Amino acid sequence: MNNNQIIEIFCCPLLISQYKNSLVDEINFLNTLEYEVNGDNNNYKSKDTYILKNKNLEKINSFIQNSLYEYKDMLNAKQSFYITQSWINKNPVNSKHHEHVHPNSFISGVFYFRLNEKHPPIQKLNLTC
Repeated sequence: MNNNQIIEIFCCPLLISQYKNSLVDEINFLNTLEYEVNGDNNNYKSKDTYILKNKNLEKINSFIQNSLYEYKDMLNAKQSFYITQSWINKNPVNSKHHEHVHPNSFISGVFYFRLNEKHPPIQKLNLTC
């Protein structure tokens, strides 16, 4: 009989930061982008997969970079963290985003545009390490 067991002793550190600036200009810009269907869930992904390099999003990029540095400091990490890709997902009414992983990433992040306070915040069910 095998008596091995898994005990999760290391947590999955999660940093949540709140963006305090207006997003009006950025949202107007995002509405001009080209999108393509992303799977069978009726949602869309921007064709540009390096979106944070766009000058129209430099305030958001700066915020994300600062949050990344803060996260690195909190982890007391010696490695450099950098963003390899960035894109926009849009979920129209009656769509959803598929559950997925980013297997080639050490860290994954989300900048969530909560456009309506009646909408729920971003959620992850069954967060496990």
